[in-house]
Amino acid sequence: NSSSPIQVWTKALTKPNRASYEEIVNDPGASLGKGILWLAIAGFLGGLVTGIFGLIFKSNMFSQFNQYFGDYGYAFERTSGGFLSVISSTFGGMVGGVIGALILTGIVQLVARALGGTGSFDKLFYGYAAFQAPLGLATSILGAIPFVGCIAPLLGIYGLVLMVIATQAVHQMDTGKAAIASLAPLIIVFILCCCVVLIIGGITGTIFSSSGGLSLIHISEPTRPY
Repeated sequence: NSSSPIQVWTKALTKPNRASYEEIVNDPGASLGKGILWLAIAGFLGGLVTGIFGLIFKSNMFSQFNQYFGDYGYAFERTSGGFLSVISSTFGGMVGGVIGALILTGIVQLVARALGGTGSFDKLFYGYAAFQAPLGLATSILGAIPFVGCIAPLLGIYGLVLMVIATQAVHQMDTGKAAIASLAPLIIVFILCCCVVLIIGGITGTIFSSSGGLSLIHISEPTRPY
């Protein structure tokens, strides 16, 4: 018999070891569709919570609350709200979470197979969804609560650790190769950001140098006598 979602999520979060994730991905009920459903539900609920908190933080009551605590150095950043923002954050979280997970899993899958991994995309995605769904939901909730949002980055680091373990379990590889494959999306994003910065810097430098050259030409132009 296949395990329930709560059982799978609990095991994925509380038992971060290779044996546990091998049991998770080899469960009879493991499938790509179930992983997508989990992430869609988690993204929907996370976006809904974020949108609702946005409405609360935009209210007059919160403004007074913020003003009072601001005198003591505890002012909170106001979140733009509105029912339209609730709808957009809800469905954006649902669709964006699934699409982002598919892209991330695809990159890791390609790198892992290039490093000698033997696992399938479906199992890898399911293994990721087992911890990403509950962890992403918890991150959305904690990130929207004042004073508690600082915990969200720690959950992100823990998620990265679980990603390495899941990759290791699915592709039957050592920790080093699993870490390289799991970090591949971050490395790609970092390289792309560096390229964008260099391109923007080059364009900006060209514009400034051109404008400076024009200024020099204008200054050195001789004055015509009348």
